[in-house]
Amino acid sequence: MINKIKSHLHLKLSLTITVGAVIVATVVSAVFYTSSFKREFKSYENVAAQLIETISYSAAIAVYLNNHEMVSEVAESLLQNDIIANVLIKNEKEVFYESDAKSSTSRGGWIQYIIYAPFSSNEQIGTLSYTLNFSLIEEKANQVALRNAVTLIAHSMLVAILSMVLVYVSLTMNLREIVHILHRIKPGESKERLPLLKGHLHDELGLLVRDTNILLDSADYVINQKEELIVGLEKALQEIKTLQGIIPICSKCRKIKDGEGYWQQVEEYIEKNSEAVFSHGMCKDCTDELYGGLDWYEEARDDILSSEKECINNDLGKSFSKT
Repeated sequence: MINKIKSHLHLKLSLTITVGAVIVATVVSAVFYTSSFKREFKSYENVAAQLIETISYSAAIAVYLNNHEMVSEVAESLLQNDIIANVLIKNEKEVFYESDAKSSTSRGGWIQYIIYAPFSSNEQIGTLSYTLNFSLIEEKANQVALRNAVTLIAHSMLVAILSMVLVYVSLTMNLREIVHILHRIKPGESKERLPLLKGHLHDELGLLVRDTNILLDSADYVINQKEELIVGLEKALQEIKTLQGIIPICSKCRKIKDGEGYWQQVEEYIEKNSEAVFSHGMCKDCTDELYGGLDWYEEARDDILSSEKECINNDLGKSFSKT
């Protein structure tokens, strides 16, 4: 499985995006969970405070009239709300109502609300104390925060999946197409080139395609030059081999026997099997032997050599012009 991931770009990108999305979603969800929990908890505290504010006037009248039954009704109405755990209503002289303590569900201590006289906002006639049902509040706040965190994680994973699909469609598919075409191209044999990708004409992928095509053209040129050089070397080697080995030559007339069994003059044989061209002259020993070293022949010989050299140059010029 690990080797498969290493050999496929889209799997590596998908794994990287997934891991990154999980890490980010986990960190953000933890922060979001904490903030959501605090916000929900605070909202329940505000609800309890608003509830106390609502029944405060009724509690003030009951305490002002010293009516225990009415005070009990007010306290019982508060306890009907699940977020209120305990209620204590009293004045300086006596306790009008005290609910059974629920230590298992109440934490954080008593919250005290001052009861003023119904007809005088400055006269304090008693206090209404209450505790919150922290277990219930924490449970509900935890449910809301957890739901929000899970929703955030789901959204993050959805974005990650969408990102992986877009990366695969816009990048990985094009790269795989380029790889498949490159596997088919054989430099020096195939003239196929990478196609220009739509939507990637001016980005890094487009530059990669263009540069790769330039490299393929350069490789074809180098290979063709190499093949031409090899052909030239083989031809030169063949010419060199023609004048190698044992060459039969007549010991009297100095003719050479070719591969077909015919005897040829040395000059004819060498000119036929190489690019050498002969010019004819006479060495000093032969000149002395034939003409007795006469000065007039020296001048004649120089003229003959000059004319032969000129003829040879003309012949070589014509041969080069033909090639």
